[in-house]
Amino acid sequence: MKKPEKKISEQKLIYMVRNHHDDASFEMLFRRYLPMVHKLRRKYTGLTISYEDWHQEAGITLFKCLKTYDEIAGAFATYYRKMLLNRLNDLYRSQQTQKRMVNTKTFSLDQMPMADQIEDERVASDKVVRFRIALNKLTTECSKFELLCFLKVCNGMSLEEVAAELQKDPRSVYSAIWRVERKFLRILDQEWD
Repeated sequence: MKKPEKKISEQKLIYMVRNHHDDASFEMLFRRYLPMVHKLRRKYTGLTISYEDWHQEAGITLFKCLKTYDEIAGAFATYYRKMLLNRLNDLYRSQQTQKRMVNTKTFSLDQMPMADQIEDERVASDKVVRFRIALNKLTTECSKFELLCFLKVCNGMSLEEVAAELQKDPRSVYSAIWRVERKFLRILDQEWD
């Protein structure tokens, strides 16, 4: 049976963490602010950070707050809340930046090096056969996630749309497409040798 926790003042907990690096006091303080941590996270619906990652970010932010908090400046809860909001804004801005970076990294299948090897509409039948063999090999060498991303991009979806539909980070979708492209080029090199 769990013993009931003694109600220790916030100032005492802050003192224990700052001066004695007391982990138990840190945990108690963090548990007191968990409702606020979860409430703030729920307000940021566009943020794709998981609750576990946000929980960790909130703990790191609490640790930083404890190091920089000045009792004269005001209540600790207000200071911690402001720092959490700043961290959420930082994460949101970072996420938006990554989305813009992914937008600039999109590519067309026409830009692949093999595209210039295909002659207009008079493609030799042996090249078509080799190309189909290469595509079949590609399906055996790629993971399910890579193939799914590749097929969606081939069907005209942008990387952001694929990431949103699969509920994945855009960087992981871009990486999957990049791996498929590398594998496909390697297979084509083997087929054309």
